Amino acid sequence: MITAEDCALELARVVGGQHPGRTSDRQVSVFNSVGIGLEDAAVGRLLLDAARERGLGTEITLSS
Repeated sequence: MITAEDCALELARVVGGQHPGRTSDRQVSVFNSVGIGLEDAAVGRLLLDAARERGLGTEITLSS
């Protein structure tokens, strides 16, 4: 059973190294992504730029 206490951790604390997150393979992480779509687009752009700089991934054309 998941309790309110289980859901009290912010993702930023895990990413920032303030909390270990999962400590075993039996644990599950759940992320409720709610907020402004512009934030998602901004993060996507940062990831795309970083991947291009490192020569990672495969670019595809989505329009004909």
